[in-house]
Amino acid sequence: MVICVAASAAAQAPGRMATTVDALVTSALFYNGKDVAIRQGFKNTGAWTELEGTARPVFVAPWSLTFSTGG
Repeated sequence: MVICVAASAAAQAPGRMATTVDALVTSALFYNGKDVAIRQGFKNTGAWTELEGTARPVFVAPWSLTFSTGG
């Protein structure tokens, strides 16, 4: 049992978490700065990507505009 716990504690956290658009809009501060995966249609509107089928406009920054915390 201890071996299983130690192995799971040493495992790397996933890079992205799956969520819904409703959860993003409702809990925006929780998801701020995190990599998320959303199964949703989208359209390009210039430099930003807008998610389709939402009650309010939801824009997503492309990977090239995200900020790096490494250094």
